[in-house]
Amino acid sequence: MKSIPKTWLFVALIAILSLNFTSAQNNDIENDGSEIYTLVEEMPEFPGGLKELLKFIASNLDFPPTQIQYLERIKVRFIIDEYGIVCEPTIQSGNDMAINNEVLRMINLMPLWKPGKNDGKPVKVYFTLPLRIGLE
Repeated sequence: MKSIPKTWLFVALIAILSLNFTSAQNNDIENDGSEIYTLVEEMPEFPGGLKELLKFIASNLDFPPTQIQYLERIKVRFIIDEYGIVCEPTIQSGNDMAINNEVLRMINLMPLWKPGKNDGKPVKVYFTLPLRIGLE
């Protein structure tokens, strides 16, 4: 399957630069009792930082040229666990099922992240990534 040339596919920097972290007023608790935070003292970090995350997204999203005919806004939420593993990605918003599935596939390819920390200890953290995908 031939991909759209990278000049046609973009992930909006504004959306990425405003990574959507919500305040941690009510942290979720898993069945085993371990908390999943939304905001911690040291947030998780993609290896190499934001610039490398943008490169990863641009090089790993694969859409056939006929699939993207308009701008699609997608919000994907996942957990970075205490080991830096990306877990449980879910689409929070996005209307095109094929594009949503491709975003989930790309998220599942992510390497280990630097985990988030609270009080110097690695913890599970929700991470919400808003994307704008479309033709330039």
